Amino acid sequence: MDLYSILEPDHQLTSTKSLKLVELNSEILQAIENKAELRLKSASTKDYPVLVTASKTFKIRQKNHSNCVLLLSEHNGDASSYARFSNELVLTPTEPTINLRGISVLTQLSELTKKGPITLESVFENSPMSEQEFARLRPELNLVELEGNAYVLHEELVRDCLSSILRAIIEELVESGNEMNIMTRLQSLNKQWVTDVVEKHQEESYPSEITQTVLAKYTKESDGKLAFLNEKVVRLYGVLLLKNNTQEMKEDDFALNLKLTMPFNYHPDIKLEYLKGNFITENGFIRYFAESDLSENPVERISELFKLKKEWKLEDIEPFVARINTKKIKTDKFLIKYAKVRRVGRQTVVCAKT
Repeated sequence: MDLYSILEPDHQLTSTKSLKLVELNSEILQAIENKAELRLKSASTKDYPVLVTASKTFKIRQKNHSNCVLLLSEHNGDASSYARFSNELVLTPTEPTINLRGISVLTQLSELTKKGPITLESVFENSPMSEQEFARLRPELNLVELEGNAYVLHEELVRDCLSSILRAIIEELVESGNEMNIMTRLQSLNKQWVTDVVEKHQEESYPSEITQTVLAKYTKESDGKLAFLNEKVVRLYGVLLLKNNTQEMKEDDFALNLKLTMPFNYHPDIKLEYLKGNFITENGFIRYFAESDLSENPVERISELFKLKKEWKLEDIEPFVARINTKKIKTDKFLIKYAKVRRVGRQTVVCAKT
């Protein structure tokens, strides 16, 4: 059986079945010793297999050898045996991914459908990842289940729900006399209190599955307390503002408009670095551009970037090359292979090789 065969459970080892030698890492060994469940998963029969514990995912790859012999001995040392092998399976940690094939994007609640339901359980079963990783990443992808069907919430629906949540909480804080320290209070809120307030004050009734998903994404929980992640909130509002403006804006105008789009009395720090990978600035103007729209090929990506701008500051180009810098070396050293990197005063600038 080679690595890419379909793995089927077989309770009886027969002469028609072969064994694979697997090099166990410490996490897998500990899981086996603790008699924890291990699962083999794959997004489809054509995708690579992974082995998952309750909290981690390991990609299975085949490592080939030549002229190798495995020596085995009994515990008492009275007997020994050997076996030749030409390959082994190696387990390497890998980034978990959620399989979103076939899942609809929900832009408004009136679009709910019962046709061809895909549940969150089936999404998890078909995703090469562990249960804990799925629970952590599901809110990050705006993934929810409504009326038995899984959806990815559109960013504008997420923003509208988040606005409703923030307005409800701020209204309650103002009514209770906390108007002067709202931003401080938003960093320490009782989780159950937030749930009750949202149900009481929400202008539009969002299903609890949506509000809980939005809260899980834009707050951090510790000891039953919730703290709003202002940087992520600013990123959501800012990226949508850029997307919905087809023309360039002055940076100062953008910052002002961004403040105006946020709920009244919500005043987080606004920094362009929060939106990194989603904008380009030039001559005091800002416009939307997404890193995800660039080629995955390093040479092509660098070429595309210099078609957008002839010269980049190192800190500005960094978010757009981080994905292709797979070895995580310093950005200036990484770019030397593809571009000209030089110092201009206190700044490092990057331009195309000529």
